Amino acid sequence: MTIATANVACATDVPHSFHSSTPDTQDNKDTFLSKEDNNNEEKRQLNEERIAKLNNAATLIQSVYRGYQVRRDLYAPPLTVSKKWRHLIDYSRIEYIHKSDAQGNY
Repeated sequence: MTIATANVACATDVPHSFHSSTPDTQDNKDTFLSKEDNNNEEKRQLNEERIAKLNNAATLIQSVYRGYQVRRDLYAPPLTVSKKWRHLIDYSRIEYIHKSDAQGNY
């Protein structure tokens, strides 16, 4: 009986720092996780800022191009129906010539 009692006494006399799950170790894990969470949060914020800047740049480019299209349509001489037909006929002639050259028919 005395041996069993001595073993129990020895197990309880072990210093707290030798136990596998000490509060100090848990605090260190929590600190590490909180630092990791902070890093992830900072990365997420930087990513959101980068996306916002890209969206603003894309909006600016689109608005400038739309303004260019409007000015071009307002000030460019309009194509009449006869001019459109003329362009179509010229284009088809050029295509026919290129196809016949590619086939070796001169």
